[in-house]
Amino acid sequence: MDKIFYNSVSLLLLLVGIIGANDIINGQQQIDNNKSATDKYSDCFSLPDIPLMITTNNNRANYLVMHWWDNFNFSDNNCIRQTDIGEQAFVDFIDILNLVSADQAQKAIQHLMLQSSKDNSGEMYRYFFKISEKYLYDPNSPFRNEELYALFIEHSLKSELLNNNEKLRPAAQLKDINKNRRGTIANDFDFIMSNGKHDTLHNIQSEFILIYFNNPDCTDCRRMKSALERSSAINNLLKSNKLKLLSLFVDEEIDIWKRHQHEIPSNWIDARDGTSGFKIQKQLYTIRAIPSLYLLDKEKCVLLKDVDIQEVEEFINTKKL
Repeated sequence: MDKIFYNSVSLLLLLVGIIGANDIINGQQQIDNNKSATDKYSDCFSLPDIPLMITTNNNRANYLVMHWWDNFNFSDNNCIRQTDIGEQAFVDFIDILNLVSADQAQKAIQHLMLQSSKDNSGEMYRYFFKISEKYLYDPNSPFRNEELYALFIEHSLKSELLNNNEKLRPAAQLKDINKNRRGTIANDFDFIMSNGKHDTLHNIQSEFILIYFNNPDCTDCRRMKSALERSSAINNLLKSNKLKLLSLFVDEEIDIWKRHQHEIPSNWIDARDGTSGFKIQKQLYTIRAIPSLYLLDKEKCVLLKDVDIQEVEEFINTKKL
């Protein structure tokens, strides 16, 4: 992946009012080695001012996300050729999107893309769509968020600035995103357990099901397995029988799965793809990188899709499961 820009957490917290300005002044929070928050921007972009009468955090975030691009110079394509300006502003914008509702995020994204459409050449529009893929869809991006990227795709597919060939890739990506999307019923599949018995996902009876897609030869999978074993949030649910953890090997090299069967905890379901032609990864699920975690409810509705363990633990703790 190209150079990744990181969000200025202190800047964003200051703007939405979660921390005070005095914290910045006193040096308790630092931005860009003691430079002011706006130093990293140029004449191409300046931060919006939030009206003083907007005082609640939610309202400040809602205002900010809708007015973030008010002072961006969409008429000058040189502004997007300076990656430390346009790209950094976009990364900060992503962080604010995570503070607002899905409806508000959709409106903000539509507003950005409409603004970028004013450049008839399409260069500005293509730029913002390209970096949305880089930060929101790349499996290695720390900002990955398929739900937000889907909003960019949906706008791009309606845009007259992109030709039909340019729309083929995002259309295929949206098809993959829509597989087992949050809020939908997860695709059922057959699996074979280490004891040789067959079963299906939809036949598992539990208040929650955590699917752990993995290959035990994968270094990151070994790290994930250790983290799952150490997680008090997950283990508490396993002990209370509120959660079933399905460790699923989805590759075709069954010998690898067999060699590591003794390493799987006894209170997990140790299984491999039992479909004809190994369809789980090829057709039923979009597994762009392993390990990958999906959390389902008792109706097999997807609560979390392709997330890391921190998101699962945060969900469990927030919902007080």
